[in-house]
Amino acid sequence: MSRHPSPRIADCLADPVDPRIERTKRHTLREVITIALCGEIGGAERWVEVDEWGDAKRAWLPTGLAVPNGVPSHDTFGRVFSRIDPAQFDAGCLHWVQGVVTIDGKTIRAARERGSNPWQVV
Repeated sequence: MSRHPSPRIADCLADPVDPRIERTKRHTLREVITIALCGEIGGAERWVEVDEWGDAKRAWLPTGLAVPNGVPSHDTFGRVFSRIDPAQFDAGCLHWVQGVVTIDGKTIRAARERGSNPWQVV
């Protein structure tokens, strides 16, 4: 079976228009979105927790996400996500999920019969 490389979160979310004023940017939109999504997947539920998660996992952050100005603050996450176009963000997330999450009807049916988890991340 041929496996295609999974898309990187940052690549799928590079298209949204950055709503911020250029002179005020200390972090790229790619940094803000990638850290926010990784933090959310890692269990963060509020922007303060995303900020803390990013600080704790800074060495783990994906290659190419250098964060030269440090991890964005919780205020930065809040401002960016309050201004970003939801339709563009949804499209990027959908593109990433479709490349990462595989849904197999036979697996789901068999798992339901066994009472186990049918999700497989590839």
